[in-house]
Amino acid sequence: MEGSAAERTASILDGTGAKVICAFCNISNSHLSNIPEDIGCDCLIAGDDKEAKEIVAKLINKIPGVRTIDTGILEKSRIIEKITPLLIGLNIKYKSHYGGLRITGIPKLDK
Repeated sequence: MEGSAAERTASILDGTGAKVICAFCNISNSHLSNIPEDIGCDCLIAGDDKEAKEIVAKLINKIPGVRTIDTGILEKSRIIEKITPLLIGLNIKYKSHYGGLRITGIPKLDK
Protein backbone atom coordinates (compact mmCIF):
# COMPACT_ATOMS: atom_id res chain seq x y z
CA MET A 1 0.00 0.00 0.00
CA GLU A 2 1.37 3.39 -1.01
CA GLY A 3 1.19 6.54 1.01
CA SER A 4 1.92 7.51 4.57
CA ALA A 5 1.12 5.88 7.88
CA ALA A 6 -1.44 8.65 8.45
CA GLU A 7 -3.11 7.92 5.10
CA ARG A 8 -3.18 4.18 5.84
CA THR A 9 -4.74 4.91 9.23
CA ALA A 10 -7.38 7.11 7.59
CA SER A 11 -8.11 4.31 5.12
CA ILE A 12 -8.55 1.76 7.91
CA LEU A 13 -10.86 4.14 9.80
CA ASP A 14 -12.84 5.18 6.73
CA GLY A 15 -16.56 5.19 7.47
CA THR A 16 -16.13 5.44 11.26
CA GLY A 17 -16.29 9.23 11.43
CA ALA A 18 -12.75 9.39 12.82
CA LYS A 19 -10.64 12.30 11.62
CA VAL A 20 -6.92 11.64 11.15
CA ILE A 21 -4.32 14.37 11.52
CA CYS A 22 -0.61 13.82 10.94
CA ALA A 23 1.39 15.56 13.68
CA PHE A 24 4.51 15.26 15.88
CA CYS A 25 6.57 13.45 13.22
CA ASN A 26 9.37 16.00 13.46
CA ILE A 27 9.60 16.67 17.20
CA SER A 28 11.88 14.45 19.23
CA ASN A 29 10.26 12.34 21.93
CA SER A 30 13.09 13.56 24.19
CA HIS A 31 11.69 17.07 23.83
CA LEU A 32 8.13 15.93 24.47
CA SER A 33 9.14 14.07 27.61
CA ASN A 34 10.72 17.26 29.02
CA ILE A 35 7.73 19.58 28.89
CA PRO A 36 7.50 22.36 30.17
CA GLU A 37 11.01 23.13 28.85
CA ASP A 38 10.92 25.36 25.77
CA ILE A 39 11.12 23.03 22.77
CA GLY A 40 11.93 25.52 20.01
CA CYS A 41 10.60 23.40 17.11
CA ASP A 42 7.77 23.69 14.64
CA CYS A 43 5.18 20.93 14.43
CA LEU A 44 4.10 20.24 10.86
CA ILE A 45 0.54 18.96 10.59
CA ALA A 46 -1.58 17.69 7.71
CA GLY A 47 -5.18 16.55 7.43
CA ASP A 48 -8.33 16.72 5.38
CA ASP A 49 -10.63 18.13 8.08
CA LYS A 50 -10.17 21.85 8.82
CA GLU A 51 -11.94 21.75 12.21
CA ALA A 52 -9.89 18.75 13.39
CA LYS A 53 -6.67 20.53 12.39
CA GLU A 54 -7.74 23.63 14.32
CA ILE A 55 -8.36 21.54 17.45
CA VAL A 56 -5.02 19.77 17.11
CA ALA A 57 -3.20 23.07 16.50
CA LYS A 58 -4.69 24.60 19.66
CA LEU A 59 -3.43 21.65 21.69
CA ILE A 60 0.03 21.65 20.10
CA ASN A 61 0.43 25.40 20.54
CA LYS A 62 0.08 24.96 24.31
CA ILE A 63 3.46 23.22 24.34
CA PRO A 64 6.15 25.81 25.20
CA GLY A 65 8.23 26.84 22.20
CA VAL A 66 6.21 24.89 19.63
CA ARG A 67 4.54 26.50 16.66
CA THR A 68 2.08 24.52 14.53
CA ILE A 69 2.35 24.83 10.77
CA ASP A 70 -0.57 23.52 8.71
CA THR A 71 0.92 22.02 5.55
CA GLY A 72 -2.41 21.17 3.93
CA ILE A 73 -4.23 17.97 3.05
CA LEU A 74 -3.46 14.56 4.56
CA GLU A 75 -1.52 13.60 1.43
CA LYS A 76 1.21 16.01 2.64
CA SER A 77 1.86 13.56 5.48
CA ARG A 78 3.89 11.55 2.95
CA ILE A 79 6.45 14.35 2.95
CA ILE A 80 6.23 15.10 6.67
CA GLU A 81 6.78 11.46 7.64
CA LYS A 82 9.83 11.20 5.38
CA ILE A 83 11.57 13.93 7.40
CA THR A 84 11.61 11.74 10.51
CA PRO A 85 14.42 9.36 9.42
CA LEU A 86 16.52 12.37 8.42
CA LEU A 87 16.12 13.90 11.87
CA ILE A 88 16.90 10.59 13.57
CA GLY A 89 20.05 10.25 11.45
CA LEU A 90 21.15 13.79 12.30
CA ASN A 91 20.55 13.17 15.99
CA ILE A 92 22.69 10.02 15.80
CA LYS A 93 25.44 11.74 13.81
CA TYR A 94 25.63 14.71 16.17
CA LYS A 95 24.98 12.69 19.35
CA SER A 96 21.82 14.59 20.19
CA HIS A 97 18.32 13.67 21.24
CA TYR A 98 16.76 17.03 20.46
CA GLY A 99 17.13 17.76 16.74
CA GLY A 100 14.01 19.26 15.19
CA LEU A 101 12.78 21.73 12.60
CA ARG A 102 12.12 25.43 12.59
CA ILE A 103 10.55 26.77 9.40
CA THR A 104 11.63 30.30 8.55
CA GLY A 105 10.45 32.91 6.12
CA ILE A 106 6.71 32.58 6.73
CA PRO A 107 4.55 35.09 8.58
CA LYS A 108 4.26 34.73 12.32
CA LEU A 109 1.31 32.53 13.10
CA ASP A 110 -1.16 33.32 15.88
CA LYS A 111 -1.08 30.92 18.82
